[in-house]
Amino acid sequence: MKNTISLDRTILGADDMEIRVLASGYVEIKGKIKYNSKSSALFNKKRRAFFYEQIAPMAFTSCLNSQSNIPRLLFNHDYKRPVGDIVSFDYEDTQQGEFKFKYVVKATDELITNLDIITNFSFGFIADQDQWTKITETEYTRIVNSFATISEFSLLVGLESAYSSAKIYVDDEELKKDEVKTFVSDARRVLDELKQKQKQQELDRMKKIVASYRR
Repeated sequence: MKNTISLDRTILGADDMEIRVLASGYVEIKGKIKYNSKSSALFNKKRRAFFYEQIAPMAFTSCLNSQSNIPRLLFNHDYKRPVGDIVSFDYEDTQQGEFKFKYVVKATDELITNLDIITNFSFGFIADQDQWTKITETEYTRIVNSFATISEFSLLVGLESAYSSAKIYVDDEELKKDEVKTFVSDARRVLDELKQKQKQQELDRMKKIVASYRR
């Protein structure tokens, strides 16, 4: 069955995501998706039914190898909210039947201050070849054999639990949930101080410009 029109989104578990804040100022975001594993229940408006989705082996790498653009990295599928400037993007299929990917991005205020409420991740795609099988009148399984395009991966922020379910690291140290909250709180305080300092520096700079002109 051909499907090259609708943009689909699938949510993955946070146990398959890792975010690592590096001392260099970059952030590594890793994810893995097991081929042929069933998704949680999704709803299809056109069929008015729930369905479980499976991705066929090599579907990700086959698509990414042929498409010219790197999938965007967003918050909550919002194209106005990129996670950060992408430095690199790597991916592979493993012998364990998994697709793994890794983004390296420049750290941003929004990313650092939302670490405690990133719940899981998702990706947006257009299917090329898929197969629907009816289980009951209101339930299907869908196997995506190939993608036409993989447009983006998204970090889901604040959509489920009020704390981070993803694994969060600062360099090589994995943070516990309460430590993530402390890290975010400290980061917000430092960022506020830096913003106030920047505002004062901009004001002092303008004062010097005005004073120079009056001379």
